[in-house]
Amino acid sequence: MIADSIWVIDEITTRPGQGKAFLDAYMTQYVPGATARGMTLTHRMVEPAMWLDDAPNRILLIWAMPNVDATWGPNIWRAAMAMCCIGGRLRHRPSSSLDDDPLLPTPMCWKALPMFSALFIPTFAPARRAEAMDVIATATAGLPNLLGSMFAPTLPNVYNGGDAIWRATFADAAACDAALSSDAWKPAATLLADKAIVTQLDHATFAGGMSGERTQAPGLYRIALFCANVRPDAERLQSFAEDTAALAAYVRTIGRWQLSTTRDADGLRPWTHVWEQEYSNLDGLNGAYMRHPAHWARAERWFDPEYPEHLVDPLLVHTFCAIETHVLHG
Repeated sequence: MIADSIWVIDEITTRPGQGKAFLDAYMTQYVPGATARGMTLTHRMVEPAMWLDDAPNRILLIWAMPNVDATWGPNIWRAAMAMCCIGGRLRHRPSSSLDDDPLLPTPMCWKALPMFSALFIPTFAPARRAEAMDVIATATAGLPNLLGSMFAPTLPNVYNGGDAIWRATFADAAACDAALSSDAWKPAATLLADKAIVTQLDHATFAGGMSGERTQAPGLYRIALFCANVRPDAERLQSFAEDTAALAAYVRTIGRWQLSTTRDADGLRPWTHVWEQEYSNLDGLNGAYMRHPAHWARAERWFDPEYPEHLVDPLLVHTFCAIETHVLHG
């Protein structure tokens, strides 16, 4: 290499037992795009020189580019720096073809929605499920002040996800409180409080938080409830919110999304955060979202007790249902 060559080093410590899977994904999903942009992978090293089942592997990958011009390129005005999340480490590097690389973020406009929402995630006694669904659906139809609502059974493989998701949106907190105190809602409120019918209930009310959208047909609505209860000071909560919301820029299967903090919440935990997304299908959630490097690099540290950033209680709600129209307002 000539004297003014530019070297880029990726040093990754994988999760235990995931070394080979990570390197395979890196070589098939990331390397072709990087090579097309003029980068040359010159060295790769794995320590120790065997794949470990119960411990991390350290992977070192060294890239070369011929000169500074090749590094920054003539299109720096389009994207001066793009952040690439690789295996728990963040590497900053120039890129002029963001749309071609599924590991790189896409520009998204964040906004705060002025509306207010209520959420119920009930688990029903099996023999009373159909009855309960009918009562709640009828009560919802008569609610005053309602701007939008969704009530649907959950799909298989939710985690603490209940039998159904009920979500309603109002202009503000006062309109929400009035609706949930109305005569129309009383049959549903009575049912939801009956332990013989509803064996578990997670509930939250929240103002619209950070949100965004891509042009994408709705097919699946997913919601996660988090309880940030490990040293939750303002700075840590803000960093957690920014890292979580940033996932929407990386995971391109996310259509609409919203991250909110709760006004009041109860259930398995006193929930502090409501993380909602829409996808075209379940593969967008179980595949791209759950397996994207950004998910493990940006979000995992807040949930893992082994990380110094650990913030979120290990018990959470992860639930989803099929939808035909948008749940989240664009």
